[in-house]
Amino acid sequence: MQGKRVCFISPSAYPLLDPFAGGGWSGGAETQLITIGRALSSLGFDVHFVVDDYGQPESVKFGDVTAHRTTFRHMGGSKLYILSDWWRLFRLLRKIHADFYLIKVPPHLLSLLGLYCRSHGAKLIFIGQKDSDLDENRIRQRQGAPGWWLYRTGIGMTDFVVAQTESQCTGFRDKFGKEVLVIRNVLTLEEDNDISKDDYVLWVGNNNEDKQAHLVPELARALPHVRFRMIMAFGPSQKGDSFIRNQLDELPNLEYLGTVPFSEIADHYKRARLFISTSKCEGFPNTFLQSWQYRTPVISLMVDPDGVIERHDLGRVSGTFDNLVRHIRELHADPAQCEKLGGNARRYAYEHHSLESAVQKYCDLFAGLDATC
Repeated sequence: MQGKRVCFISPSAYPLLDPFAGGGWSGGAETQLITIGRALSSLGFDVHFVVDDYGQPESVKFGDVTAHRTTFRHMGGSKLYILSDWWRLFRLLRKIHADFYLIKVPPHLLSLLGLYCRSHGAKLIFIGQKDSDLDENRIRQRQGAPGWWLYRTGIGMTDFVVAQTESQCTGFRDKFGKEVLVIRNVLTLEEDNDISKDDYVLWVGNNNEDKQAHLVPELARALPHVRFRMIMAFGPSQKGDSFIRNQLDELPNLEYLGTVPFSEIADHYKRARLFISTSKCEGFPNTFLQSWQYRTPVISLMVDPDGVIERHDLGRVSGTFDNLVRHIRELHADPAQCEKLGGNARRYAYEHHSLESAVQKYCDLFAGLDATC
């Protein structure tokens, strides 16, 4: 398979390749794809990324990975741009001429990618992101009937679906009748045994409404003797952070840092006593893996992918806001228990989410799809 060309469609990934890119943010999905892409490149694959316009040249090489610029003005902007944006993307796909195209977000591009791949003999792989990718009512509510139709049609045109969890795997197979393979998210931070814990509780996320960032000030208000540190990024289609900043004067125990570059994020996980998740919907959160990699237990309001937190004793799953407050209070006051849970978490992360294992599964998937050409 060496020499095969692989292209990831990931509009917001460019700031992870170029830390000097201004005005951009990247989340867990982009971090996963960049990590996988670089690993495939090291094995001899010709790896390309299609990214949004950050003012960079048309094509930029970062080591053996090439980033190609196009525009996604319809995302967070006027839908009048959608046809011109799609036409530019179609022309760029033809120029790259990859053997395999992979996309995680945004899923509304699946139909266009499916049309291209079918007409040019390429293979299309969709990588599931959130569990809400399986919720028809939710997609219709947010994107309307046309959005659901584009998504459903696009899923039908994929050659394979990759799921993050066993529950997603079952959902994609049952709802869409697709061939599905579980490839777990991978560790994305540097291995480091020099971990020294402070006493703060960490929250990291973006300002998507599913993250429920508004609950963090409420937690700080309910637990005035607990220090909270909050790191939040927000994209062009999301509201700002004034709802946090406007409360900081009355919450001296809440430290709000806004956006932190990915190159600086590890230190915040290394020193946190606990990580909290207020999300109501996720896939397998990158933030969980980054916490566990550095022996930080997770207290999650709602999300427990495949039940791993409870089965492996990696933290707590609260279910209600009151329980979340109680769990934070109890564990924050018990550093020895945090150390025990953190040890479980680090072992679990390295045993089940290694980069080598995931990349081998992608290589096997590519080989299987290539054999069907």
